[in-house]
Amino acid sequence: DVCEFVAEPMASVKIEEDYDENVVENLAQVLSKSDSKLSQEYMLFSLLPLMKEPVKSEISKLFYAAGSFLGKSNPSIDKIAEKFGVIARKKGKGILLSYAPTNSMKGFVDLSTAFFAGLAKSVYNKGVEIKESLSGNGYRVYIKPQA
Repeated sequence: DVCEFVAEPMASVKIEEDYDENVVENLAQVLSKSDSKLSQEYMLFSLLPLMKEPVKSEISKLFYAAGSFLGKSNPSIDKIAEKFGVIARKKGKGILLSYAPTNSMKGFVDLSTAFFAGLAKSVYNKGVEIKESLSGNGYRVYIKPQA
């Protein structure tokens, strides 16, 4: 009936190497299934405990791994972005993520950017560069393949 998060500091893990494959796959599936669309408010509320250090760094790595796993199936980035309440569009060789003022919480932007960076890394089959900016209209994150 309720979500409970228990976290404790641990040694840092390597992205995509130390996580149980089932955990990564299950997270990727929850975030990508068409029937699992969550309200923006619920998504933000459920992630609040994960947006603070030291937990945020480890959860970011897990989100990155889930995005990387999902990217192997060449998903619709636009549809996945909708689940996060984010608008994604192609810009040049990369992807521009636009966050509304209502979901431009720094912790949420960091976690979702980690997910989309992992996704883009798999789609582009190379490393990615991330540029982030904040304006009165919310965060903008540009993810492009490394040159």
